[in-house]
Amino acid sequence: KAGINEQLTRMFTKQMLQIGGTLKLGTPGHRKSFSASILEGEYETKYRYTARSPVTDAGLYSLAASAGNAISEKYKRENIYQLEDPDGEENQLRWEEAERISPAIKINRTIQALMDRAEDGDEDAEFEAELLSAEMGVNLRQMLSGEVPTGPKPQAEDEPTQVLSMFGGEGGGGPAQSQRQAEEEA
Repeated sequence: KAGINEQLTRMFTKQMLQIGGTLKLGTPGHRKSFSASILEGEYETKYRYTARSPVTDAGLYSLAASAGNAISEKYKRENIYQLEDPDGEENQLRWEEAERISPAIKINRTIQALMDRAEDGDEDAEFEAELLSAEMGVNLRQMLSGEVPTGPKPQAEDEPTQVLSMFGGEGGGGPAQSQRQAEEEA
């Protein structure tokens, strides 16, 4: 099926280049216009199909967790989790990590969220955003003057745990295993 779609894409691209003009793509209400000239040049279009289900996903997450640091996170995202956009997921993880590392980034994002709530009619949100903004200003002045503000420490990341046992039986050290150990000790 992927091969057929790749051939259709090549045909569609050739036709669009011959016709020229503007191309509208997307679903109703979300259409975007593109010039056919963006299709010129060398590139490849690939299709990849994967079956998704909660059971399959749990198995894939367990497989990746059991591999630990033996393989890279990039390999896990691309080949085990089979994510549609592994690079986008990496960018999202780094974006979230920035908030855990820097209290200033977390405060800034919280201010933005509060301002969004204020625009939606939350009466307290604008005042709270102003309070946080003032607090952030004090912290920034302290940092610029060489003082290190004392704020909440970044939280440690949760270590991944094995969701399913790789060899049957109960999960990887969860409540069922703890209960079984307690029964054996009694």
